[in-house]
Amino acid sequence: MADVSREEMDAKLGTQQAGANGLIAEMRASLEGHVRLAQEREKASQLRMKRFEMVMEARMSRSEQRSERQIEQFAKLVASVRATVIVTGITATIAFASLVAGFQANTLAALSTGKEAAQILAEAQKQNQQAMQEMHRQVAIIIEIAEELKAQKTEKNRPRQPRP
Repeated sequence: MADVSREEMDAKLGTQQAGANGLIAEMRASLEGHVRLAQEREKASQLRMKRFEMVMEARMSRSEQRSERQIEQFAKLVASVRATVIVTGITATIAFASLVAGFQANTLAALSTGKEAAQILAEAQKQNQQAMQEMHRQVAIIIEIAEELKAQKTEKNRPRQPRP
C-alpha cells in the first residue's frame, strides 16, 4: 500500500466535507420548504375555522331570535288565555250563583218544610264552594305559567358572558 500524502488526504477530506456540506444545504432547503408549507396550511386552516365560527354564530343568533319571537307569541297567548279564563270564570260564577239563587227561590217556594229547604241550600252552597275552589285552582295554575314565562324571558334578556 502506498502512503497517502498529506495533501492528498486534505484533498479527499475537503471533497468529502464539500459533499457533506452540499447534503446539509439540500436538507436545510427541503426542511425550510416543508416548514413554509406547514405554515401556509396552518393559516388556511385558521381561516376556515374563523369562517366556520362566523357561520355558526350567525345561525345561533337567528335561532335565538326565533326562540324569542316564539316566547313572545306564547306569552301573548297565555295572557289571552288568562283573560279568557278569568272572564269565563267570573261569568260562570255569576251564572252559577244566579242559577243557585233561582233554584233556591223555586225550591223554597215549593217545599213546605224548612228541613228540606235547608238541605237543598246546603248542597247548593257546597256545589258553589266547589266551583269557586276549582276556579281558584285554575287561575293559580295560569298565574304560575305566566310567572315562569316572565322568568324565562328575563333570563333570556340577561347579558351573556363572552365565550372564552
